Amino acid sequence: DPLITPAVAPHAMYTLDAATLRAARALAQRHGVPTLIHLAETRDEVKNSQDQHKLSPVAYLESLGFLGTGVLAAHAVWVTAPEVALLTSRGVGISHNPESNMKLASGTAPVPAYLQADAALGLGTDGAASNNDLDMFEAMRMASLLHKLTTGDPRAVTAREALEMATIRG
Repeated sequence: DPLITPAVAPHAMYTLDAATLRAARALAQRHGVPTLIHLAETRDEVKNSQDQHKLSPVAYLESLGFLGTGVLAAHAVWVTAPEVALLTSRGVGISHNPESNMKLASGTAPVPAYLQADAALGLGTDGAASNNDLDMFEAMRMASLLHKLTTGDPRAVTAREALEMATIRG
């Protein structure tokens, strides 16, 4: 069906070795389908990546040639400003999952920075195991409120921006 898009979805850089990550990305590219991956979701992920690879999760995937158009990174919470710029320049889509990140105390994605960088920023729910519901209206509400709270700016992530993230922006 033309409304269904299959995807290759290696879970995360910490659950797969380099060869498997490269193979997953190559499979997606060969078939012209998206690659979905969890990225920089927690502080522990970043610490473990630094310990194991001497690179952040974003830098590690970049070193593998993994990042590029067609990659959708779920979460991307613990990223630096240069990494926001790198992800944006590579055409990587970001899935912001505010309810999941709050439930699991993973942190808050730098959504205002992604918006300022004009990243392909979408809104998601993650899975049922890490979210109490899969309600996109609630995800829009939470995205808007969360970033007002964390920035101290009542204009951060407007209702329009939240709606765009849930629909056309990603």
